[in-house]
Amino acid sequence: MPLKVLLCGLIFTAYAFASAPSSTIDKIFFVGNVKVPTKKLLKVANPYMGTPLDLQHSNAIAKEIEAYYHRNNYVLTYASVEKMDQEEKSLLIRIGKYADFDAQAIGEMKRRDIKPNVINKIFFDGNEKISTQRLMNLVRPSLGLEKNSKNIDAIALSVQEYYRSHRYELAYTEVSKVDENGTIIISIKKYPTFKARYAREGKI
Repeated sequence: MPLKVLLCGLIFTAYAFASAPSSTIDKIFFVGNVKVPTKKLLKVANPYMGTPLDLQHSNAIAKEIEAYYHRNNYVLTYASVEKMDQEEKSLLIRIGKYADFDAQAIGEMKRRDIKPNVINKIFFDGNEKISTQRLMNLVRPSLGLEKNSKNIDAIALSVQEYYRSHRYELAYTEVSKVDENGTIIISIKKYPTFKARYAREGKI
């Protein structure tokens, strides 16, 4: 076979593969749904029927389903993508329930998208006195900010000040982890005495 014909054939094959449409969403199933009739959930998801079966559209459906539950007072319910079946052109959405509002705050933080060079997720270690949900709400405005030492230190300081404003005057915070995905872990610790605090920070 002449080289020219062979190359033309390869180029045509590559173009056809690249331009071929991906699977579309033809069927949606739910697992764990015990509160809302499936017909109602399918109605919520109906605008996505026929759209590409990819992570973007699948996650959008899960968010719509979760929002529907929340609007109907099932505020601890979550929905997530369980499986995308390209051959069957089907999507499986798992519906579950968080144990409490703290678990919900942690779960929602874990599910946040990863974006480059910004603060994407913030978690706490050693938090025993204040609800995790309240701390998550406190630091939420910092999500999406540039991942630099100034912004990260400001987050730690805001948590420390919040603790002390709630009469935990011996509490202090340290940044214990910053990873390449923009995940920050703030450790919450306690001085043994005011003398130890003043020795480190000075007396105000």
